[in-house]
Amino acid sequence: MSRALPLYASSFADRHGKQRIRLRRQGWATIYITAAPGTAEFTEAYHRWLTEGRIDIGAARIKAGSFDDLITRFYRSKDWAGLKPTTRETYRGIYERFRAKYGDRQASTMTARHVA
Repeated sequence: MSRALPLYASSFADRHGKQRIRLRRQGWATIYITAAPGTAEFTEAYHRWLTEGRIDIGAARIKAGSFDDLITRFYRSKDWAGLKPTTRETYRGIYERFRAKYGDRQASTMTARHVA
């Protein structure tokens, strides 16, 4: 395989000595492409993986609108990323204790009485 491989692609010899191409990235599904690099089939498979390969870890277990959902989305926000690491550590402890107790409940059912 003399062609340069795109980002996240690696070439290796399997146990039978055959060269394989693997697309691997953290948080994405790992796939093996049988087409040679540079071919239309390889390019099509690579672009399909880039658009459809992302795995949203834990998404199947989290109900939309629940406190689990809100906290997870907050962790992915720019506001969270803008906090200092020590502040994030403190807040995460508070949020995760709340999440363990009330995470599966819907946020829309919360009233001022519940906050007190």
